[in-house]
Amino acid sequence: MANSRVAGHSGTAMALWWLSYRRSGEVAGVAIIEAESLMHARMRAAIDGLDQDLAFAEGHRLDSKLAALVTSKKIGRFLPLRQALRMIERFEGKR
Repeated sequence: MANSRVAGHSGTAMALWWLSYRRSGEVAGVAIIEAESLMHARMRAAIDGLDQDLAFAEGHRLDSKLAALVTSKKIGRFLPLRQALRMIERFEGKR
């Protein structure tokens, strides 16, 4: 279930992180990563090749309401801009 989070190896609760990436100054897409911290999320995305050699722009921890809207299929994947925009529309409809 996408909104159930387990504790990481340090005992810290895992959260979902929304990581935005740019190509040539334009937003290229996002990765949604389950991790303990922003640094951990960025590292996991890089190790898994999800950043696709793009420039990291920013990252945000998703609150519990937004995290509940993320399906397990979206976690740990890079979402191109069009898919990311659909997720944002979904988020905005549920706030």
